[in-house]
Amino acid sequence: MACLLPAACAEAMVVTQRCINQWAAAADDVRHAIVVDTGLRLPGEQLDAYLRRIALPLPNETPQAYQKRITAYFTAFQKANAHLSQIRELPTLQARTSTNLRIWQQIVLDAHSAPRQLHFLQIDWTRRNRAQGRLHFALQFDATTNLYIALYNLLRDALP
Repeated sequence: MACLLPAACAEAMVVTQRCINQWAAAADDVRHAIVVDTGLRLPGEQLDAYLRRIALPLPNETPQAYQKRITAYFTAFQKANAHLSQIRELPTLQARTSTNLRIWQQIVLDAHSAPRQLHFLQIDWTRRNRAQGRLHFALQFDATTNLYIALYNLLRDALP
C-alpha cells in the first residue's frame, strides 16, 4: 500500500493525491483494526472511554486472548508506521496555501512522533502488571490510537 516515490523525488519529495490517499488509508487501517472491526464498542460509548476500556482485559477474557488482541493492535500500528515513514519531512507542495501548509506541518509532526509514541506504548505494555501499569497502558493506548486517527483526518484534508 505504501506510495513509493521515484528516485528523482528523493531530494525534494513531491507527492501526488494518490500518495496522500494511500497514506490516509494506512492511518485509517489503525482505526478500523481498533475501533470499527472489533465489534467491541458499546452503543453511545465515547471514543476515549472505549479506547481506555479495550486496552484492559475484557470481562471473561483469558490472558491469552487479551495478549492476542493487543498484539493485533500493535501490528496495525506497526504497519501504519511503515507506510507513514515517508512523510516525516515536509514535501514539496503544489498547493501552497496557508491552510495546506499548516495541515502538512501537523502531518509531518505527527508522522515523526508516531514511532516514538508507539515505543512508549510498547514500554507501558511490558509494565502493565506493575502498580498503575494498566492505567498507564490504557492512557498511552488512547493517545496512540488518537494520533493515528488525527493523521487520517489531516491527510484526508491535505492537498498535494
